Amino acid sequence: VCQPTCDGKGSCPAWTTSGCSVCQAPAGEPTTQACPTGYSGTKTRTWNTSTCSWNAWQGTCRCEPPAGQPTSQSCPSGYTGTQTRTWNYNTCSWNAWQGTCTCNPPAGEPTSQSCPSGYSGTQTRTWNYNTCKWNAWQGTCKAYKYEWKTISWDEYQHAAGQGGQDNTCNFECNASTVGRTCTRVYEFCYCPAPEGCDREPLTCEEEVYYNECQAIAS
Repeated sequence: VCQPTCDGKGSCPAWTTSGCSVCQAPAGEPTTQACPTGYSGTKTRTWNTSTCSWNAWQGTCRCEPPAGQPTSQSCPSGYTGTQTRTWNYNTCSWNAWQGTCTCNPPAGEPTSQSCPSGYSGTQTRTWNYNTCKWNAWQGTCKAYKYEWKTISWDEYQHAAGQGGQDNTCNFECNASTVGRTCTRVYEFCYCPAPEGCDREPLTCEEEVYYNECQAIAS
């Protein structure tokens, strides 16, 4: 408010703002400022000449993700894939990790196997990426048949009663005797002299079969 001027006769007009200058903003005080640490943006303010004070700061400050924190990561050990995340400027926090991690079969575990003892065939299995477990073994196992197989044979000739080979195939061919060998002897005797055997001893021939107990796939 400006001070009035009196006329010297004892009469002074009322106080008035007529002719007064407008109130000014304090010298040196800022009209802009950076947002607080961790936020991006700038705020501004203006001087209110009616109230002779600063108006409120204006402008939006956006919170920023913490420096150095990752936006992508590899899936955990035993899984393949990559996950990513984004910063939520409304909640000032990270959104949940996004991306599919696929579980891998354990290293070194077999995908095929021979059928159990006593059976022929091979079984296989596959990895279930949904349950992270092996699927059941697949494949047909058939029981072996056990048979004597002749692997070689010889023929001998000798006088009656002088044969040198014995039958040794006196055990059963089964799972416990697979691979064992034996001989089976067949003897045929005849009279070599056309006039009769009263003068000549019988002549015998031996057929000797060398056999092996083998497992035969069904």
